[in-house]
Amino acid sequence: MNSSDIESYVQKRANIITAQLSIHDCLEVGDPHFWFTSPELTAILRHHLIGVSLAGMAIRTKIVFVRIVAR
Repeated sequence: MNSSDIESYVQKRANIITAQLSIHDCLEVGDPHFWFTSPELTAILRHHLIGVSLAGMAIRTKIVFVRIVAR
């Protein structure tokens, strides 16, 4: 992740926390305050999950693990 990706991630994450949004809340697609673009999301996931093996985990376990790691 480059520094602008990190700054964008940190700001959007703070916006989501401040607004007390959950995964179930509706957002306008492309909202610059909350919506992670595909490149940003890819960078976040790569940063947090590179080198992590999910082999042998059940699907639900993988989902929970990824949620915890990506915080």
